[in-house]
Amino acid sequence: MFIDEVHTLDIECFTYLNALLESPMAPTVILATNRGQSFVRGTSDMVSPHGVPRDFLDRYVQYYYLQYLLNSTLDA
Repeated sequence: MFIDEVHTLDIECFTYLNALLESPMAPTVILATNRGQSFVRGTSDMVSPHGVPRDFLDRYVQYYYLQYLLNSTLDA
């Protein structure tokens, strides 16, 4: 399952995703976002990295990708 712009999901969506990941047939979930610290939608006071609740952040591995530089692509 691929979810782009994950910072637009609200707290109810993350509750569903938590339940889905605990099921016996849990899918592989790939989340994408370009946000830093932001509010979790559906809450008024919860600020978290990428707009993802902190209990959900404990369940996944983060990979950071950087933009290629022109010189590094020409050298390869």
